[in-house]
Amino acid sequence: MLQEILEPINKQKFLNNKTFEQHQMLHQIQINEPGNFPDLADINIALIGIAEDRNAIHKTQPEQGIQKVREAFYQLYNHNHNIKIADLGNLKLGENAYQSYQAVSIIMQELFQKNIIPIIIGGTQDLTHGQFLGYLPQNKLVNIAVVDQEIDLYHTNEHIDNTSYLYEMLNNQAQRLYNISVLGYQLHLVNPLVLETLEALHFDNIRLGKFKQNVLALEPAVRNADLVSFDMRAIKYADAAGVAQATPNGFNGIEACRLCWYAGISDHVSSIGFYEYAIQNDTQQQTAQLIAQMMAYFIEGFYQRKNDVAPIEDQSLHYTVNFTKSNHCLKFIKSKKSDRWWMLIEASKPLAKHLKRHQLVPCTYKDYLDACDEKIPERWQKAYDKLNHWNQFNAEDFPEN
Repeated sequence: MLQEILEPINKQKFLNNKTFEQHQMLHQIQINEPGNFPDLADINIALIGIAEDRNAIHKTQPEQGIQKVREAFYQLYNHNHNIKIADLGNLKLGENAYQSYQAVSIIMQELFQKNIIPIIIGGTQDLTHGQFLGYLPQNKLVNIAVVDQEIDLYHTNEHIDNTSYLYEMLNNQAQRLYNISVLGYQLHLVNPLVLETLEALHFDNIRLGKFKQNVLALEPAVRNADLVSFDMRAIKYADAAGVAQATPNGFNGIEACRLCWYAGISDHVSSIGFYEYAIQNDTQQQTAQLIAQMMAYFIEGFYQRKNDVAPIEDQSLHYTVNFTKSNHCLKFIKSKKSDRWWMLIEASKPLAKHLKRHQLVPCTYKDYLDACDEKIPERWQKAYDKLNHWNQFNAEDFPEN
């Protein structure tokens, strides 16, 4: 199936334009060339280009953009002799964007069956809808992390676009969405009604300013995500001019790479997509280079994973904080493998099977210190409210894989 819907790459085009050394990525990964589809048996990560922007409000010339990102990625040097990466080429586009969403879903499902993590090079961010659809056959609740300067939860009667894809997902698949975290949004760019809606649904949304105050807060924000969708417009214009509707504020390049590294080391993140690159505005090719470096940081993080999927039973330290001025009792877990912290949320009544995973909430050492000072961490309160809400109103038992 993959060979039928993915276009191979003309590797010679890159070799004709530049000289590549042996340790550069072009010679370090498998590439889908005409008549030579990669053997996926030992592959960990697969790159896929999705040149889809037909439903977007602003067009981005994605086919040329993907080519430029590939060129920048191929030039990077590899320092890990154990990488097992394949570039599978670009999706063959169908008659409309909806066919692309379905095709992305099919690609995701096939790669998941082989335990391969897809890295999607877009295309516009409405492709997140297809990225999410790829998880539905797993029959579990899904956590999504969206890095964006806005919150794309606007309703349109016409079609899914890159301002409304979250609405489409919530409207049709809300029972499968445990959490949507919008990371790095700018308050002045978001309708208050949108924030009220997400708050009512107990979703985690973290303003850009919070990350600027403490960049370490980026790591817990993506640790429990299954999929990550990165809108390049979340990065400030000075560091990423190659987008439509750039803004003067946002993450800087170092923070963006750090966030991708955090996503890479997460044991739950199983796909990541980079969207909204507009090559026509990238006159110095700086944004293409930044995307390539963000991909490299994600890959580096992946190969440093600690298999912290079950810290309760695994190598860990357990701490209980009893509040003297109230009846609160907060439980914390620290992994001996990675030194990362979690809070263990206990529901007010017996927990449904499909919610067990969501008892563990990523946190920081500071959350533990706050609890020791008898301050309830904000993330604990949100997680507690959400878990009990789901346990009360969503009784259907999803069998976990």
